[in-house]
Amino acid sequence: MARKRRMTAKQRRYFGGGRISSRHSSAAGVSPQKLAIAAGIYGLVRNKISGLIAPLVAKLPLGQYSDEAILGIAGWFAAKKGRGLVKEGGMAVLTIEAYRAGELASQQILPTNSTNGSGMIAWQ
Repeated sequence: MARKRRMTAKQRRYFGGGRISSRHSSAAGVSPQKLAIAAGIYGLVRNKISGLIAPLVAKLPLGQYSDEAILGIAGWFAAKKGRGLVKEGGMAVLTIEAYRAGELASQQILPTNSTNGSGMIAWQ
């Protein structure tokens, strides 16, 4: 009969054997509370950060989307490589910058609206 190969604890972590791997839970998703806190903190400091990187961003050929693009890329890297609150903060930054880029695009693509005197919105 063949002998059973013994694995060290480190090997079990990578190969999924034994109790060590079963103790670790999988990533269940993003905590809404942490995401809201991270988004609020980013909202507080976004204008300051935008002002600091404005001279660098002005040199990029992205036009009015350059600020959102640079901050969105930074948020993507934080969400991809970070852990804990840094990761959730990066996801919040990425979400906010995607919203801002979509808002800028909608102002260019969609027709503008105005009120027609009765308080109703009339598309032009």
